[in-house]
Amino acid sequence: MFNCEGTVEKRTIFFGKLAVIAFVFIVLNLWTALADWVQATNVWWFVGAFIILAIIIGGGCCGGKAEMKPKKKAAKKKK
Repeated sequence: MFNCEGTVEKRTIFFGKLAVIAFVFIVLNLWTALADWVQATNVWWFVGAFIILAIIIGGGCCGGKAEMKPKKKAAKKKK
């Protein structure tokens, strides 16, 4: 239904997400008070935050409908 212009490769997104995860591990390792808070917090708060943020991001191939453009319909050939 929509064509995406300038899409990013899936592996680029994958490695970007891994980089963010690694950064979070570094922060938690260096900042022990934050690590203690994370351990003490119920996991369902993080699940809820993940779901809300995933909905806000919206997924899709372009990361949002604002960048999507409708496909051009092919013209029918006359006989």
